[in-house]
Formats: sequence, C-alpha cells, structure tokens
Amino acid sequence: MVSEQITLPEEYDITYVTEETIKTLDPAEANNLSEAKALVNIFEGLVRFKPNSTEVEPCLAISWEVSPDGLSWTFTLRQGVLFHDNTPFNAEAVKFSVERQLQPLKRDNMTYGSFTFGVVKAVDVIDDYTVKFTLNSPYAPFLRNLAMPGLLLLSVLLLLASRVIIFIKSCGYRCIFPWGLE
Repeated sequence: MVSEQITLPEEYDITYVTEETIKTLDPAEANNLSEAKALVNIFEGLVRFKPNSTEVEPCLAISWEVSPDGLSWTFTLRQGVLFHDNTPFNAEAVKFSVERQLQPLKRDNMTYGSFTFGVVKAVDVIDDYTVKFTLNSPYAPFLRNLAMPGLLLLSVLLLLASRVIIFIKSCGYRCIFPWGLE
C-alpha cells in the first residue's frame, strides 16, 4: 500500500458570522459572548462543562484533588497532548497560562482571570503532568470557574510569540496563526 502525501493549503479562510466584533483570540482577553463561542472551538481548559449542563468534567486535566482545608487544588494532566504549534501540553504551560493573568504580568484587559485567579497564591509545577494551585482562602466556585472560556490554555510559545492576529474583512475575520499558516 502506497501512502499519499497530503499537501495543506498555505492559507485558510474561515468565515464566522456574529453580531459582536471578535477583537481577540486570546482567551485571557476575551470579553464578549461571540469571542467565547469561537474560543471554545479552538482551545481547551483543564476542565469543561458537560454538554447542556453545569456539571464539570475533565478536559486537559484527567483528575483533581482538593485538600481538606480547600486551599490546595492538584490537577493530574492528560499526557500526549500537543498544542496547535506542536509544542507539548504540560504543567509548565498551565503555570504560564495562569501566571500571565496575575500581577505583575496581568494587563488591564484580562478581566476574567482576575475574577478567578485573584484567590490564587501560587501555581506550582509538581512534575511534567501535575500542577498545584494554592489559594489564599477556600473558594468554592474555583473548579467551575476553571471551566469558563476565559481560562482556556495556550502554548507557551504561542503566548511568547504573541502572533495571534485578526484581520477584519468585510465578510468575516482572517486569522494568522503562528504555526505557519500565514
């Protein structure tokens, strides 16, 4: 059997019609429903809501434990996951995605992260696939808040490159991705 080489197009056009303007594809900066709807189809978080439910289920985290005092949340991460740019998903990516939404790195347009991560005292990498959040005080909605679109995770390289750019076109939006589809 001979396998056929597949050639990908150099450019993809995606038309996504919405009532609101999509200004960003950075989950930390998203602030409207249209952005959230687009983002959940591109990125994933540690946990997510089950379809048509408010019940939380695993996503990039396969399990989690909460300390008896509610101050520590330890997540075991899914292995073998690659981001769109082919960098591996791991605990460092989680730590970086969260810490950029905390002071002193947080920017004014990162509003949802402050709401959820304002109680976070520290994010520690235990090993490649285990990350621990230490909170200043117990916070019952912490897990549910992690399922929200503003807390989706991105590749460290993608974040450092800051190359998610949107060009507004008359018929929709054109996305330039950092992994070579320009």
